[in-house]
Amino acid sequence: MYWYLFMVPFFFLIDQRTKKKAVKLLSSGEERNLFGGRIVLTLHKNPGAMLGFLKQHPYLLLLLNVLTIVILSITFIQSLFQEGKAFWKWAFIFMIAGGLGNLWDRISRGHVIDFFRFSKRRIVYNIADFLIFFGVFLAFMGEIIAAMKKI
Repeated sequence: MYWYLFMVPFFFLIDQRTKKKAVKLLSSGEERNLFGGRIVLTLHKNPGAMLGFLKQHPYLLLLLNVLTIVILSITFIQSLFQEGKAFWKWAFIFMIAGGLGNLWDRISRGHVIDFFRFSKRRIVYNIADFLIFFGVFLAFMGEIIAAMKKI
């Protein structure tokens, strides 16, 4: 049961290490192609949320980020004392780790480090973004499975 708690720092550290490596290896505006150009490595310093949302209101963004992580953490800890709900437990792990990764950047750097995009897209991502997305996906799938069991 408690081993779940070690997964949050594990994924947080993966996110932070990849961002550190991106800052070290990429200069601003530089692009490097991977997998035949399907993935493009590029350094982007994002002062806001996705697509620059709330970049003019950094303290509001910081507050929302902290409140979300606190609420997710409380709910995650409560879920640890319940049988089952593996989808939700993993969802919380991914969402909390991703949220903490981006929060750490906002506090320590004043912006979030994004460093890769898909070739045909303009949005630049980081590992924390995918952790959050995957966590939301797992929560959604957990709810669908729970609803199907009731039918």
